[in-house]
Amino acid sequence: MRRVFSIFYILAIGIGIFLGMMRGPFILFLLAVGFSAPIFIQRPPSNSVTGAWGKRPSFSVSDLELVWGLLCPDPKDFLEAFWGTLPFGLMLFSMITINEIPDYVEDRKGGKLNLVARFGREAGVWFFILSLLSAYAAILMGILAERIPPLGLISMLSLPIALRTITILKTFYRDRVKMAPANLGMICTHNFTAILLIVAYFIEGFKKDALMASLLL
Repeated sequence: MRRVFSIFYILAIGIGIFLGMMRGPFILFLLAVGFSAPIFIQRPPSNSVTGAWGKRPSFSVSDLELVWGLLCPDPKDFLEAFWGTLPFGLMLFSMITINEIPDYVEDRKGGKLNLVARFGREAGVWFFILSLLSAYAAILMGILAERIPPLGLISMLSLPIALRTITILKTFYRDRVKMAPANLGMICTHNFTAILLIVAYFIEGFKKDALMASLLL
């Protein structure tokens, strides 16, 4: 896992450097802040796991999301970037939460005071449900606000998987073996939603490029 993480982190840095070369040195500064954030939030005194509130609700992810949004040159692009990535910041919080529920006892014994360890497994279930449904609400709100392409509605096709995941978790959250399918369901929900939304953006971009080409001709 360390090797896989290292490979993808290096790839991400390479993409970031390319973007910085395309958009200017200020972008490189923002990228440096974004890439260093996951390191510093795990170290004292800002350690987000054993700090006052335990693991922040993926605000480490939201911090990065904000940095990536700032890469855009004007407010309109910033809002589109924000709405396009917000659902996945929320879903990542859901994924972290559902992974913490089976480790409730061990985390408390080890002093790993994340939100589930502090407030209990029942609260963790509701943290999960509210954040996951909020991700879908963010997609709908983004479409209504015209910040996400209308075709982005295809990402809602993953909703049945999300609802089944919620049902399994609510029923078996005290049994780590029986709730394992819910963990897998969350991974599938996140991945399928992301893929479908990327497809929507790709088709929308292709349509705009084709329209611009026709106007130039």
